[in-house]
Amino acid sequence: MKIMPVVAGYPDRLVLLPRNRFYFVETKAPRGRVRPAQRVFADRVALMGIPVAFLWTPEQVDEWVDEREAESSTP
Repeated sequence: MKIMPVVAGYPDRLVLLPRNRFYFVETKAPRGRVRPAQRVFADRVALMGIPVAFLWTPEQVDEWVDEREAESSTP
C-alpha cells in the first residue's frame, strides 16, 4: 500500500501480510539517505515492535520479500 504521509518521516509503504503481520517500508533512490525525521519515526515504532525496512535497490526489495515469504512458511 502506498502511504500518502501527512507527517514528515512516515515511510512510503505499508505492507500487509497474512497472520496479522505488517511492516513499514521506505524505498530510497540508490544514493538516497534516510532523513532524520524518518529515523525518528523508525526508532519510535521499533519501541512498539513494529519494523521499518529501508531498501535502496530492487535486489534488496526482492530479498526482503523472499525473507517475509520464508517467515510465513514457518509454523
